Amino acid sequence: MKNILILSIVLFTLTNVIQAQEYVRLMEQQSSNFYDIQKSFNEHWDGKAYEKGKGWKQFKRWEYFMEPRVYPSGRIIDPSLAYKEFKKFKTTYSKPKGSTNNKAANWTAIGPTNFNDNTSLRIGRINAITIDPNNDNIIYIGSPAGGCWKSVDGGNSWNPLTDNLGSLGVSGIAVDPNNSNIVYISTGDGDGNDTYSIGIMKSLDGGATWASTGLNWNTTQNRQTRKIIIDPNNSNILFVATTAGLFKTTDAGVNWTNLLSGNIRDIEFNPSNSNTIFACTNTFFYKSTNGGNSFANIISGTPSSGVGRLTIAVTASDTNYVYLLATNDGDNGFKGIYRSTDAGNNFSARANSPNILGWNTSGSDSGGQGWYDLALEASPTNKNEIYTGGVNMWKSTNGGASLFAITNWWDVSGGIGFVHADIHSIDYYGNTLYCGSDGGIFKSTNNGASWTDLTNGMQISQYYRLGSSALNAGTILAGAQDNGTTLLKNNVWTHPNGGDGMECIADYSNTNIMYASSQNGYISKSTNGGNSFNNISNSIGQTGAWVTPYVQDPNSPNTIYIGYSNIWKSTNGGNSWSSISSFTSSHLKSLVVAPSNSNVIYAATDHVIYKTTNGGSSWSNITGSFGNSITYITVHNLNPNILWVSLSGFSNGNKVFKSVNGGASWTNVSGNLPNLPVNCVTYEYGSNNGIYIGTDIGIYYKNDDLTLWQLFSDNLPNVIVDELEIHYGSGKIRAATYGRGLWESNLFTTALPTAQFLTIDTNICPNNCAQFTNTTPNLGLTWQWYFPGGTPSTSTDLNPLICYPATGNYGVSLMVTNSAGSDSAYVSNYVQVQTQPTGGALPLTEGFETSSTIPANWEVINNDNGITWEHNNAVGGYGTSASCIFVDNFSTNFDGEEDYFASSTLDFSSITNSELTFDVAYKQWSPARSDTLTVYYSLDCGFTKNVLWQKGGGNLATTNYSPIFFTPTASQWRTDTVDLTILSGQNSVEIYFENKSDHGNALYLDNINIHEVFGVNVKENLTKNNVSIYPNPFKNTVTIRNTNSLINSIEIYDAIGKLVLQESVKSNLHTLDLNYFSNGFYLLKVKTEQEIITKRLIKH
Repeated sequence: MKNILILSIVLFTLTNVIQAQEYVRLMEQQSSNFYDIQKSFNEHWDGKAYEKGKGWKQFKRWEYFMEPRVYPSGRIIDPSLAYKEFKKFKTTYSKPKGSTNNKAANWTAIGPTNFNDNTSLRIGRINAITIDPNNDNIIYIGSPAGGCWKSVDGGNSWNPLTDNLGSLGVSGIAVDPNNSNIVYISTGDGDGNDTYSIGIMKSLDGGATWASTGLNWNTTQNRQTRKIIIDPNNSNILFVATTAGLFKTTDAGVNWTNLLSGNIRDIEFNPSNSNTIFACTNTFFYKSTNGGNSFANIISGTPSSGVGRLTIAVTASDTNYVYLLATNDGDNGFKGIYRSTDAGNNFSARANSPNILGWNTSGSDSGGQGWYDLALEASPTNKNEIYTGGVNMWKSTNGGASLFAITNWWDVSGGIGFVHADIHSIDYYGNTLYCGSDGGIFKSTNNGASWTDLTNGMQISQYYRLGSSALNAGTILAGAQDNGTTLLKNNVWTHPNGGDGMECIADYSNTNIMYASSQNGYISKSTNGGNSFNNISNSIGQTGAWVTPYVQDPNSPNTIYIGYSNIWKSTNGGNSWSSISSFTSSHLKSLVVAPSNSNVIYAATDHVIYKTTNGGSSWSNITGSFGNSITYITVHNLNPNILWVSLSGFSNGNKVFKSVNGGASWTNVSGNLPNLPVNCVTYEYGSNNGIYIGTDIGIYYKNDDLTLWQLFSDNLPNVIVDELEIHYGSGKIRAATYGRGLWESNLFTTALPTAQFLTIDTNICPNNCAQFTNTTPNLGLTWQWYFPGGTPSTSTDLNPLICYPATGNYGVSLMVTNSAGSDSAYVSNYVQVQTQPTGGALPLTEGFETSSTIPANWEVINNDNGITWEHNNAVGGYGTSASCIFVDNFSTNFDGEEDYFASSTLDFSSITNSELTFDVAYKQWSPARSDTLTVYYSLDCGFTKNVLWQKGGGNLATTNYSPIFFTPTASQWRTDTVDLTILSGQNSVEIYFENKSDHGNALYLDNINIHEVFGVNVKENLTKNNVSIYPNPFKNTVTIRNTNSLINSIEIYDAIGKLVLQESVKSNLHTLDLNYFSNGFYLLKVKTEQEIITKRLIKH
């Protein structure tokens, strides 16, 4: 009975520990589903009151960011997708270099880069700090959404280095000790997941330019990189901690090896021996003494259970000393400090109180947010002196036996020292101690007794919203994550309001009246120009969304509306409130009053739009079939029935919708926009329906004089744009960005069009066609194409399809016109039409092992420039190699996207019977998602593709479905065979593998072989996959039998691919009377309920 009781207690404890930390663990895994994470968080916090410094706020802002982007599947998208989409748009529609109208926008930074106040609020979060080992005046910092910055004067001034990268998150930095121009950064936000990682980037010129290393996330789904360290004795050797394991390179980043699996949180070298490496996951500590070739899990004295997260510190004063700081899994508070005095082989507990990870400097509170902020450092000159970071910073001078607070997150009066709350890094460089927190970079030259803020000069604020004064162009409010409401007034920046800053309003009729807010709808008002703010929303007794919308009536300045779950109205500037709706839905996210009629109000949750035409007395649901989460609404200033709605998510073609009848019907005006989440939309008063949108990368513009959306981002970093606002007095449009502060540009003015076009079909066979795309910047409503030698020879289609019947070289012309003027472009010999050459001899054998890229004799056809077939260097067929090709359907959200993997031209003229074999591995994401693989042949350069074989969904799958990214094991492969006898006698054949995406899961191919089949009697009945075809050869009739499922349809093609018979069947047995067919070879295609089978028929 005693043993049973003990077991029960253990199981109960483990169950609660797992539940307590589950949402944190899930957040760190790219394969996790958002709704599973959200459910786990809600279960953990069920019945618990919100308490400062316990991680609730950090999760809620991640939830706010992620939820609209993953609706409705909850699947977290490949982080590289946004940048790929941006690059594709920029490449397709970019203006030619040297164009006189090369810049549509001229974005310049507004700030903030410094503040003229003494509050606990500062500029923005910093994850990593690194000093150049050869020059301590050169400092690099990494911010989670503002990129990598560099100072060459000890922190007095700063310059951004990564504004044009695909991710502006940086969590680790390493500088080559032998060459300071070589710098590595680990991308993404390793602590808060505000931004995802694109792997390790490398610079050879001190950060001026960057290139990807061999550790990029094109083929892996674990998406965070953290600390990166470089071997001081061999700078070609680096280690990086990631959520996918501990990686090592020995060739300066070209190739990487995964040494240790798991979610690696921290790594350190032994200061005197770089072959000794310490690493930890959230829960385990590891040591290697052979350069990472093998690791031992050290369990002697380390915490064995209930651990939420670990971090490591070493000291040069005694390299036998190693420290661990552990959080408690149940509440993310302090679990203990552990010390080893024998180089990490054995540990002993030093302290488990007070709670050094809470917000109280006495340590008397419980819990913390160690999953989000945790840091540990040991003095390089005193082995007993250590520093810890959570909400505040603490210090020990006796090896961790006792600790005392040395900073206070809110007290800037100088009591015990100030560093902004939430510590992410503590690092000694020489005798200087540096700290990175949610407010910036701080340094101490007296072992933590006092601190200096070095952040001034950086523009890294993560803004949600902004509000400009219509009466004074120089007065701007903005709401910043971690750092409250910021106010620019008289060229001076201050922090007039705390919390996480959200929506702001500057009264358009009175410069003294301003409104500010913090998370979940805590609204405050100032009547003295921002000198002080007082709450005006507490009497309502409700809370709202993370960013709660509220607006000022455009016709009555004392009237204010707030959107919680319902809409509340005040007619006296917030002194009293009344509800004007009775919705039963979730929190409202968007709210707008029509400028020309205050009785017309639009409000929206993530998925429902409501409208009133009588000031709120009654409401109607006007939601369209949008498909994605609603992010913003803007209304025409003269017509209350004209409005635009922006949408988040990665559903291609669902970005912006417009209504001209007050929501009675909607038109999709997404046009040529890239597949990026759209976070906001703003209409420009007085324009011809000109609208600006802000996305996860880039700002775009379109009006009714333009056919295509224009990129409007010149000089703007590749940063998330949360809100756009037009200041009409100065003729500026302003942007609140999530990581790079505030920016402004002149408004769009129509410039001359620059005629340009493209086609990928520049080399084709006779009678093939070329698809042209008009990519003219500033394209107006009129254009004319000329195609001499083509059919048709002229066209006014936007993107025409032109066929060329004869061999030759053909030029193409395009003339374009907009309201500013005209332009033309001509390219001679643009389309080359040539007879297809005789193919290469068989057999064909491809195992993808002779190159780390797509083999030269194969072609990837990626018409949409999206995710496509790639070489994979991690897995191979049946585990016998580490090379194959794959396509990542998991990370794309382009349903129906088709990508081809095409062979070179092959010669079957001397082959009678042949077959294609290949190894395939595929797992469905769910039964509802059915990616399809089809094998085609073509006899005319790909113009006509004839199906040979096809499988999709469960029939294609080689293992059971699962909603996580699929990497096949050795047992999860299958070999499929395709009969190619229909190709006998043909001398110019191309084989195509087509992936048609249904946003399912990764598909892998390996060991593609085409070879002649000997010893086959073609007069035998042909039986494959339960389908029998007899007799064959035949004279008059042929019978098809399927013993496994119904035959749906039958098609027969002649030797040149022309369809000559098509019948619907719906039975297991069917006989065809083909007496009227001429003698010869035919292709029979049988479509069953499970697959498509293709066979060669012979009529004699």
